[in-house]
This record gives sequence, C-alpha cells and structure tokens, in this order.
Amino acid sequence: MVARYTGGILGMLAFAVSVLAGLWVGNPAAIILSRALWALVLFSVVGLSLGAVAQYVIDDYARRRYQEVVPEAEEATDSAVEITAEPIGNAKPTSSPTEARTTPMGT
Repeated sequence: MVARYTGGILGMLAFAVSVLAGLWVGNPAAIILSRALWALVLFSVVGLSLGAVAQYVIDDYARRRYQEVVPEAEEATDSAVEITAEPIGNAKPTSSPTEARTTPMGT
C-alpha cells in the first residue's frame, strides 16, 4: 500500500513541477506535456521502488517489535501440532463409504 501511494504522489509531484517549470520558461505546450509525462513515468517508478523498500522496512520492524513484546507468540507458531489419523474409541476405518452405512438408503 505504501509503495502505490509513494509512486502516485511522486509521479504527480514531478508532473506538476515539470508543467510549472515549462510554463515559467515559456516552452510550447507539446514540449511541456511530453516532458511532464516522462517525469510522471520516471518518478512513479522511483516512488514505487522507494515505497516497496519502505514497506519492507516497516513490516520487518513491526515483526521484530511484536516478537519482543509478545515472546510467547513466536514459541506458539514454532511448535507444530501433530495430527494423527487414529480411530477414536471403537470406530474402525472402512474401505468404502458404502460399508460405513448402517441402514439401507431410503428407509
């Protein structure tokens, strides 16, 4: 989420600055718009890259901080619960679903 916002904001900022700079200097509209579009694309990519790095840093910090505050959470996630397929009580496994029926269908 941070990457998209950063890319969009930097791209729009670069576009606006390019348009204003082109108008200030007195360039023709075609040149102003072409340069502004290039700035938009370039700075959107740069913003997406910076935003992705920022998101990774934030997630890593949050994960480490959570493990410091709640150390039991790490132990709970590390120990896996083993599930066995043993019958419960007197139940016996059947080879087909029809053997498991005790009454005929339709009665």
